[in-house]
Amino acid sequence: MTLEATTTRMSDENIIAQFVERMHDEYTKAEVMQKAVAAKQNDDNSLDQTNTQIVAAWDGESPLNDAEFVRVSYRELGADGISFWTETPPTTPFFVIVFVASDERVFIKARVSNAEPDPPRGPTCYLVNTKFDGRVETEFMPS
Repeated sequence: MTLEATTTRMSDENIIAQFVERMHDEYTKAEVMQKAVAAKQNDDNSLDQTNTQIVAAWDGESPLNDAEFVRVSYRELGADGISFWTETPPTTPFFVIVFVASDERVFIKARVSNAEPDPPRGPTCYLVNTKFDGRVETEFMPS
C-alpha cells in the first residue's frame, strides 16, 4: 500500500469515526430510552427508524445521480461498516454511503458482505451488511 493510499484510508476512517462519535453524542442514553418507550407504546417495533442514512446502490464504475440516493434505516453503524434494511436484495457489489463531516459531504464506498431476508420486519425486507472500502471520487457523485 502506498503512502498516499494509507493517508487517504486514514482520512476516510477519521471521517467515519467522527460521524459515528457525533451520532453517539447526539443520542444520549436518556434520549434513546425515551425513543424506545415511545416505540414500544406505539407497538411499531421500529426504534431503528430514527437511525437513518442516505445510500445508493453502486456498480463501482458508473456515475450516480441524486435520484439514486435513498434514505434507509440502519441497524448498526461502526468505524468498519454499516448494516441497513432494504426492500429488495442488492444487485450491485457496493453501496455509496453519504456522510457529512465539517459541513462537507463525503461519499464512502461500502462493499456488500452479505444480505439476508429479515422476516420479522416484513416479507420484502432484507438486512444488508457492508464493510467500508474507502472514499469515492467526486467525479462519480452528484454535484
